[in-house]
Amino acid sequence: MCAYLVLQETVDRNKLPVLQSCTRVSIVNSLLDMCIQGLNPSKDQCYFIAFGKKLTCMRSYFGSMAIVKNLAGAKDVYGEIIYAGDEFNYEIKNGNKKVISHTQRFANIDPAKIAGAYCTIVFDEKEFTEVMDIGQIKKAWKKSKMDPGREGSTHKEFPEEMCKRTVIQRACKRYINSSSDNAILLEALNRTDEISTEEEVSEEIKEKGNKEVIDIEKVDLPDEEKEQKGKVEEKAKKKESEQSGEERPKEDSTDHLPGF
Repeated sequence: MCAYLVLQETVDRNKLPVLQSCTRVSIVNSLLDMCIQGLNPSKDQCYFIAFGKKLTCMRSYFGSMAIVKNLAGAKDVYGEIIYAGDEFNYEIKNGNKKVISHTQRFANIDPAKIAGAYCTIVFDEKEFTEVMDIGQIKKAWKKSKMDPGREGSTHKEFPEEMCKRTVIQRACKRYINSSSDNAILLEALNRTDEISTEEEVSEEIKEKGNKEVIDIEKVDLPDEEKEQKGKVEEKAKKKESEQSGEERPKEDSTDHLPGF
């Protein structure tokens, strides 16, 4: 019921209701993906976004956190920002990272001085941590269709939250793809990511494709190449003329005989 109410208020880029502008099949598939993953749009665990006439269900990092808790038995999932000047130490044991200490001064908090971020997934007897520096985070942002470098974009206005979102999604993805043997569920989980990425790229191509005019300068050929080119063209015309003569139908001799 809550999904239907959310869909009624969801519009596409042209401000048209998605229930009118999107195909019925895409609406049904997006609702199916939401249900299979157990996501609740009223808790911002997923969003319905229209790419052209196709509606897609995009899982938010709140949704990824909820799935990790439900499927992998995680007790808590949290992300933190590392600012320049923070004392941050972690160790790697058996390929897994573990945060040893993170000391942060209030004066270090500055959106312009983000050095990185990390996410820790807490289980009963273990922890899993994903660490990303600001370079890795911005590289991940480049894949987004939201144009993170644009002035006024969400990435520019709320860099801390977007950094947390990126590292949380990356950390949760490992357990989302390895915590269940349910083929239908895994297919829905992966399809949510794949369709969103595919449709973003498709929309970007439609927006930017065939808009740039390519100016090709005319290049003058050397005299020898001009002469050679002329001979080739003349030979081709002669051959074409001979072929057309051969294909011309012969005159019917009966036309010249008397009509008796």
